[in-house]
Order: sequence, then C-alpha cells, then structure tokens
Amino acid sequence: MNLLFRGILAPFLVGAIVFSCEQKELEEIAPNNTLSLEDTKLATSANIMYEETFEGGTLWKGARTQYEVNQPHSFKVVANPYGTGKVGRFELRQGDAKQNNGTRSEVQYPIQSVKDRWFAFSVYLPSEYWQNDRKQDIITQWHQGPTNPPMSLRIINGRMFLDVRRFAGSSIKLPVEGWNPLPKDHWVNIVFHIVFDHHAGVTDMWVNGEKKLAYRGGNCFAEKDLARGTTEIIPRWKLGIYKSDWNNGKTTDTKKRVLYFDEIRMGNERATLADMTPRRGTGTSSPTTSSSMLLTNVGGKQHTDSQSRNWSADGGFTGGVVAEKSISVSGTRDANLYRSYRYASSGRTFGYRMPVKSSGLYTVKLHFVEPYFKASNARVFDVSVQGKRVLSSYDIHREAGFGRAVVKTFTGVSVTNGTLNIDFASLKNNAIISAIEVIKQ
Repeated sequence: MNLLFRGILAPFLVGAIVFSCEQKELEEIAPNNTLSLEDTKLATSANIMYEETFEGGTLWKGARTQYEVNQPHSFKVVANPYGTGKVGRFELRQGDAKQNNGTRSEVQYPIQSVKDRWFAFSVYLPSEYWQNDRKQDIITQWHQGPTNPPMSLRIINGRMFLDVRRFAGSSIKLPVEGWNPLPKDHWVNIVFHIVFDHHAGVTDMWVNGEKKLAYRGGNCFAEKDLARGTTEIIPRWKLGIYKSDWNNGKTTDTKKRVLYFDEIRMGNERATLADMTPRRGTGTSSPTTSSSMLLTNVGGKQHTDSQSRNWSADGGFTGGVVAEKSISVSGTRDANLYRSYRYASSGRTFGYRMPVKSSGLYTVKLHFVEPYFKASNARVFDVSVQGKRVLSSYDIHREAGFGRAVVKTFTGVSVTNGTLNIDFASLKNNAIISAIEVIKQ
C-alpha cells in the first residue's frame, strides 16, 4: 500500500464495566514525528492526512516502526492471500524480543496538534492464528505517556471491546455490539472519529459502515497527570499487535498471532465517514469463484471490475425500472458499476431473488450511489434481507452526498432453501440499488 499525506455513547453501550489496576503497558517516549511539506504534497484528498495502501512508494513514510526489523516474520508486505492487491502482514510470536519495552509488532503515527481526528483501516483475522486466549491482544491503541493507553481496541477470549481510560489505574470496557464473537476470515472495515478530552471526549466507532459505539466522556489523561517530559499531550495512534502478557518470557494460551491490515487512514477534523471508509470491504477466505460469490451489476451488462472480478448482467429481479446515468462517481475504482441501477416504479416495491448453490451463512453487500438528488431527505427507503429489515429510512445522500459510492455490508445472512431474498420499499421517491454481492461465509 502507498503512503500518502493529505491537507464514541449512551444509546450504543451494553454492559460497560469499570476495571482497575492492570499490568502497565510501558513504553519509552519517542521524539515527535512531523510531516514535511513534501509529504503533504502527496495528498489526494484535502481531509485525508495519511494513507497507507501497500501498493508501492515509500513504506510507512513519516511513521515509526515498532517491530523487529531483523526478524522477517514481524512485518512484511504480501500479496493479499484472501483477495487481490497487496496488504500488510503483522506477526507476533511468544518469545519475540521486546520492542519499546513490550512484546509488539506495531507502527506508530505522528503526534497530532489537534484533538479532533479520524482513523480507519481494514483488518483480517485468520482463524488459524486467532484461537481464543484468556489474555488480551491489542490491535490498535492511542498511547499517551509511559503507562496504559487511554484508549485501545482489545481482543480477549474471542471477544472484542474498546478500553477507555481517564486515569491510568481504571478503565471502562465497551463491547463492540454485533462483533462478538469475533468474526474471523473476513476483511472488516473499522472507522473511528475521536475528539480527545479528559472530561468531554467524543468516541464514535463504525464497523462495516454501521455505527457500533458512540461514547461521550473522558477518553484521555489530564495533562497534569502525565509524567514529567511527556510529549504525547494528545494520544498518539498505533496499529499492529501488542501482547503485554508475553513480556518477560511469560506464556498464555496461544503462541503466535497473525493479522493483515489494508487501507490505513488518518483524517483531519473536517473528514467525514465517507472520506474515511476503506473500500476493500468484507470478504471471505474462499477464492472469488462463482461457487462462493455471486456478483450482479444491477441494471447493467456483464462487467469486469478493477480486481478482475466478473459481474453478471442484471437478473433475478422482481419489479423496478432500470436506468443509466453518466455521472462522475467518487469513492470507488469502479465507477461504471454505479452508473447503471434499478429503481422503484412510481414508489412501488421491487426486489431480487438471488439463487445460491448451498445452504448456510452469507455476506450481502449492497452498492449504492445517489445519481439524481442533490439534497438529503429526497430519496428515503427501507431494505430487507431474508425478510429482516437491515436498512430503515435509508437516505444515500445523507450518508454520502451526490455521486459518491457507498457499500452497506451485512454478515451472517442465513439461507436454507437455495434463494436469498432482497427487498426494497420506497418511503419517499423511489428506492434504488446499483450492484449486489452475495458471498458464502
């Protein structure tokens, strides 16, 4: 992936618990990393400050690596073993030498001068290396001084939670709704919007485009509580694998962790969810063949996309009207896929009956773009999959604006009779859809 620089609560929390006094996750304080003028000239969006896609150019430019450079297993850029393109592979083994006072394989990003920032990445956890462990792993954290991080995304015994601290000795653990037990063998998109504050912080988290956490409260340490000489007044973002319970030769239930990252982004205070959302989306470890994946170019002809995947011409529909519009489509490498679409006729319902070859669980990805209206609340509709409403009063423009691609992903869809049903019901003007992916889990 290429590195480019460019110029979370109440309704969602379930079972938040306060814990105290864990082992401190110590780390030496590193000098500040600053962004050069040359770095900022590489920007491709005004709101994206940093992007790594591993597709070429200088790796981790402006960031600081915290993995064993003399151990090839710690980090490498590899061909995506579960899809196309290149990705970053992190590996950590029990017994690895300490890096920055801890057992870690991570990358650390520059200290920021503004408290309001966006963070995003795609992550893949292969089940082979993510057996349950009663001791925790951290896969991303925001570090502030030589103590436990004030915020970190942790996995323990197959469950994920966000650990938030105002003080080093205690924490609030926020379960990630709908992501427990931990989904493995899928690419998962994660986006954070964080405004750091010791009293009135903002912490929002989206998983595959769905908001999972909206925490309002302190999410960093007070400056007065930091050790003398600490430069991380605003927490610094880190990403990779950190396992403190392997420090000093200790052992746990597992001996090795491997994960893959892609489309890593940091956005400024003007960034939006649409700016930050990774494009890779979720997928499975199965090859992208007709037996495991059904791709439909809604309203259009057969199409080969930028990943060399073959989309079939429109089929399996009931009702609706097709159209094409030659608009400029942003947020995708496959604009032509969004220029054809099916919409409701005079507000009537329409749907798709997708034939699948075997019973089981499927991932459904619905591709949308707003090709006509240039204001929110002009097109509003519901979507149901297998009779269950998955989108209520959905407004494409409100989420993404005019002409920007957006993908909504739904996992764990059960099919038992060979047909997957997707239905669209108009609430205001006509429901619309541009493309559909159905993937066997």
